[in-house]
Amino acid sequence: MSLSVSEAVESALFGADLGDEGQVLTLSGSVAKSTQLSEGLYKLCATEACWVKQGASSVTVAEATAPAELIPAGFVRYFAVTQPDANGYVAAIQSNSAGGSLSLSRADRR
Repeated sequence: MSLSVSEAVESALFGADLGDEGQVLTLSGSVAKSTQLSEGLYKLCATEACWVKQGASSVTVAEATAPAELIPAGFVRYFAVTQPDANGYVAAIQSNSAGGSLSLSRADRR
């Protein structure tokens, strides 16, 4: 049995325990936000290309405005949350089409 690239990435990423504060967000073509993130190092990866922006809980994603970052399918991206504010810190994602998932997990704990 062979897996498609998307299936292989999904199996490698989501088959493992996401650990503390691990989340899987559905890529739906509209903006989705993670739950509040505490201070630490995080790893994210998506099965489909998507735009990602990290910031205060009011953060929004817009393809045309920096600093939203395009994350290619299967690409692993690390980011640090160093000083979350009182309103929290989140990762906001937006995809161009529906389908796929984005995993977000702590990279500094296991």
